[in-house]
Amino acid sequence: MKGKDLFIYALLILFGIGTFASSCKDSDDDPVFPPLDVGDVTSNRILISFTEAGKPATLATFEYYSPNGALANVDTIRLVRTGSGGIVRYESAINFLMDNDTMTAKVEARKESYIVCYRNLNGDNLRVGDFNLDKNRVPLGTTAMFSAVNEGTGSIRITMNYQPTGKEGLCDPGTRIIEAIMPYKITN
Repeated sequence: MKGKDLFIYALLILFGIGTFASSCKDSDDDPVFPPLDVGDVTSNRILISFTEAGKPATLATFEYYSPNGALANVDTIRLVRTGSGGIVRYESAINFLMDNDTMTAKVEARKESYIVCYRNLNGDNLRVGDFNLDKNRVPLGTTAMFSAVNEGTGSIRITMNYQPTGKEGLCDPGTRIIEAIMPYKITN
């Protein structure tokens, strides 16, 4: 009986494996998940410029560039707190590119579907706020006001997400188009 039982179990296992294998489909034939909707903007490069408020001659631009998606050329953002040591405000503008082709105009034309966020700043030395808005008064973030509060270092995590069903001012929903971490240094 043991040999006969072992034979029956072996047949059942082979039948189960055969049934399972024949029921599997190639994922290209019938995808379970539709492809992600990324819109028509791609980006692997960011240029972010800072101008001390009221002093247009102080323009400085910094770059993040990841041509192959893995290695990145990253500038350190350097801001100076001048004068009496108080808070210095900087107007910033960000430009998204795919290599050398600018994508920012497309982002701004569809501003109800994109959001740019600046996170992980050390609020003791750098703060951000006053973003440009879409028609629903939800932040777009291609322009912002930074405040250099104290001397120090840190990094800014910059993300741009595509949210085609509408934004609520949250950074993470939707499809991530680009994410960059840029170091900064504030000196007196």
